[in-house]
Amino acid sequence: RHLIPDPGTNFYESESNFQTAMLLKSLLVAKGATVLLTRNTNDYPNDANEPSLSARVELANTNNATWFHSIHTNATGLSVNSSTNYTLMLIREKRPGGPYSSSGNGLGIPETQEAVDISTIIGQYIKAKLRTQKTTQYLDWTFYGGTNGGFSLGVLRGLSMPGELSEAAFHDYFPETRRLMNNYYLKMEAYALRDAFLSYFQVPSDTLCIVAGILKNSSGVPINGVKVRLLPENIVYNGDNYNNGFYMFDSIRAGSHTLSFETPNYETASVAVALEGGKTFFLDRSFVGGAPATLTYYGPTTRDTLYSVNQTI
Repeated sequence: RHLIPDPGTNFYESESNFQTAMLLKSLLVAKGATVLLTRNTNDYPNDANEPSLSARVELANTNNATWFHSIHTNATGLSVNSSTNYTLMLIREKRPGGPYSSSGNGLGIPETQEAVDISTIIGQYIKAKLRTQKTTQYLDWTFYGGTNGGFSLGVLRGLSMPGELSEAAFHDYFPETRRLMNNYYLKMEAYALRDAFLSYFQVPSDTLCIVAGILKNSSGVPINGVKVRLLPENIVYNGDNYNNGFYMFDSIRAGSHTLSFETPNYETASVAVALEGGKTFFLDRSFVGGAPATLTYYGPTTRDTLYSVNQTI
């Protein structure tokens, strides 16, 4: 899907999903996993090698994958979505003909219990990292209309291993659309997915921390070009210009740190934070500013007789 949240800004769902997948692969490989992506480029719809849904399933089955995960964001389908932004997990529902079947009504039970179990974990992790409104979970046939005309997701049909699909947030909610333009924000989703898999497969969790937040002006509008410094590491985050105000630091050791907010043309501030191992610390803040400083008075000037040389101004 293509959306324009602001003039000159083009959002493509396929691109944000693809970047999230690339980030997730890197995080999982670092933990010793073998990860196969169903596509390694994103030139859709011009890419002649764009795999069909059945080809993606075949790739997983042929490589005897342990798990299949499909990354998505959601949409209301309305011309304007000014409020809806939650996480949704979808699971393959059993149908009379078995895993490869595309006929017959759903039976109201999941194809695999494993998909239900991990989806419960994934949904909570995404909600926590992206701070969505809630997390929900449905069987696909029931969710898409049940006996009144439902269908099952082709990307989950025919899998020989457990699989599920995540709709992390709503990309037609423009505050979210703008955040999805930021790869550091997409990395938050990637961390959520990684941590969910670590939890499900009982792999030791990460001891490093994440610090993130949204900076707004005094009118509540997200700030462009934010600059935040993390001390004592002296790492600087320079934000984008997509009207999201988002900043993020990852792979940070636990303990005492300081966030120094240094966005040009805004007031500066320093905040001490205590990071707990493996956790994400959020700090949002509003700042006074938003326009270049204007000099309204300079004095005293040369040969100015208005002030005594001993007068404090």
